[in-house]
Amino acid sequence: MSGFLDKPPTPVHRELVPLTGIRSLAALWVFFYHSKSELIRAFPGQSWFIEGVTGCGYLGVDLFFTLSGFILAYNYSGLCSNLKRGDYLRYLWLRLARIYPVHLFTLILFVIAVLGAKLFGIGLTKPEFYNTADFFRNIFLVQAWSFPVRPSWNTLSWSVSCEWLAYLTLPFWLLIHRGRSTAAHITLYGILAVALVFICHSIRFDSTFGYGLIRILFEFNLGIIAYHLFNIRFAKELHWTAIMLVSSVVVFVTPYFIREFDFPVFLLSPVFGVIILGLSYENSLFSRILSWRPFVYGGYVSYSFYMIHELILLVARKAYSYSPAPLQPLANFLWIPLVLLATAIAATCIHHFIEEPSRVFMRSRLTSRDRSRKEGTR
Repeated sequence: MSGFLDKPPTPVHRELVPLTGIRSLAALWVFFYHSKSELIRAFPGQSWFIEGVTGCGYLGVDLFFTLSGFILAYNYSGLCSNLKRGDYLRYLWLRLARIYPVHLFTLILFVIAVLGAKLFGIGLTKPEFYNTADFFRNIFLVQAWSFPVRPSWNTLSWSVSCEWLAYLTLPFWLLIHRGRSTAAHITLYGILAVALVFICHSIRFDSTFGYGLIRILFEFNLGIIAYHLFNIRFAKELHWTAIMLVSSVVVFVTPYFIREFDFPVFLLSPVFGVIILGLSYENSLFSRILSWRPFVYGGYVSYSFYMIHELILLVARKAYSYSPAPLQPLANFLWIPLVLLATAIAATCIHHFIEEPSRVFMRSRLTSRDRSRKEGTR
């Protein structure tokens, strides 16, 4: 019977660099979405423009979800073939090594911040988010396995919880999509896209994260389908620079009309699969731009950036509330660049001192056990 130490289904394909680069843009989009009120406060005359650019920044998470489905299918497409228990457990351990250390670290930082606020008599903005039961749900990454999703502690970790559920079920989704024709993939993509938009528009939750399970279910599969289209080089010879340009314009123009005409909140989500497919071919101007070192490095630290920026925003807002009135105009102007800089520095430190060392350590445990098992069978 297969053991935990069987040969792992480790990634065997080369990195698609533009897909790393676009992660940096997705993380920044989410950051500016959460900083929208401060941007408007700093530039009140540009509120209409700011609302349009940042108003749909929550879709940065949807881009991550679609990208996740694509990348996992790209790296682990054979996971559903003759699946062994050891292969599956190894795969999960490797995925846990990718997401859990930063999640746990930021959760601990939130605990410290909440306890510190209570110790010094500082009021919490959302005290109902910080309770013991939700803490343990966060520990086991099940805090978002509800409908609608209810935020707690590091509220951004709801998306990590949804990702973990997608990781657990990946072999099933790979099996569902395996062996389909090109026409079937395209048809299914269209069906899932329409269903995602229609269902979310029909339910009408108060917050975008409330739709978490719907978003990961549909968008993760959209990403898997995009991978299958990439794998057969579907439409590779098209002029992807022009297609990407049109897609980018759609992404940045549509938000200006969503509130005006009551467009569906997740109307743009299916576009991300097209963008990811185009970038993966690496033959467009956008692919070359996103392959530049600053974008790629930003992609590497994007997970740490995403996970820490909520705490930094909360602390910065609390500090701003104590700033003297005469200094507030200057504080309004400097708030965004200072908080962005602080978040970037914190993310870089977390990436290099927590994320990467922890991932290397957790991966090394598999190597050590492999070695021990081989020596024990001699």
